Amino acid sequence: MTPAQTAVAEGEVTLYIGGVHASRAPVVIKTLLGSCIAVCLHDPVAHVGGMNHFMLPYGADAQADGAARFGVHAMDRLIARR
Repeated sequence: MTPAQTAVAEGEVTLYIGGVHASRAPVVIKTLLGSCIAVCLHDPVAHVGGMNHFMLPYGADAQADGAARFGVHAMDRLIARR
């Protein structure tokens, strides 16, 4: 993840477009939405929670820079993080 996508302060993470964050540790994850979408997930069994922030449902190759700006890749990345 690039600094443009995520800013980390002690106990707090700010997500920008294309940002994905998941953690077992308690942390505040925040973002600001306009026409974008953010998805928050929590797995009570694995004790992992996270959020992503994306713009469009489809686009770019999964390995391309900025691929997490697209929901199809942002969701895969969020679910894969543990």
